[in-house]
Amino acid sequence: AFGGQGDRCPEEAWPVVREAPDVVLLEGWCLGFQAVDPQTLADPNLRDVNAALREQSEAWCTFFDAFIVIQIDDPRWVYKWRLQAEHQMIAQGKDGMSDEAVARFCDRFLPAYAQYLPGLYAHEVVPGRQLMIQVDRDRRPV
Repeated sequence: AFGGQGDRCPEEAWPVVREAPDVVLLEGWCLGFQAVDPQTLADPNLRDVNAALREQSEAWCTFFDAFIVIQIDDPRWVYKWRLQAEHQMIAQGKDGMSDEAVARFCDRFLPAYAQYLPGLYAHEVVPGRQLMIQVDRDRRPV
């Protein structure tokens, strides 16, 4: 949906959970990122992101009993991964982004990966309860 840029669903269609689940998995591209000194931002376009991280990341982390980080050696691998996903969706007759749109989409995230991934990889978000899984360019654990 939305040209391959994510699915949307009206709030009234969201499922309602009536009992407390045993496990909730929450995935987000900047979960675990920690704000840095604004003077050290490599990209001025990250000012708003950095400010939001400063205001919200600690509060979010209070909800986590444990944390899993998927570590990669080269954030540019996301271009290939996103292209694969879009090509697969298109092959299945679903909407998907063109190769050029994928490049523009991924280009927006690379500055944040460069800025914040080293900190995510160096510090535990939930001390003593964090699993770090390193994967290779083919998404295989190493």
